[in-house]
Amino acid sequence: MKSVGVLTGGGDAPGLNAVIRAVVKTAHDEYGCEILGIKNGFNGLLDQCPALANECINASRMCRKQ
Repeated sequence: MKSVGVLTGGGDAPGLNAVIRAVVKTAHDEYGCEILGIKNGFNGLLDQCPALANECINASRMCRKQ
């Protein structure tokens, strides 16, 4: 199965939730990908690389066809 990791860096940005939602829904619904949300932005990715599975949220289970 293909996987996509989603993380953000920096502060709040207007419209960011809509962008993340679109990425998650498109990757899941159209490409069948598993989506992982990486906690703590780039630090979560770089600092926890060997144990990345513990620092991710599986967002695929939140996707539902409507």
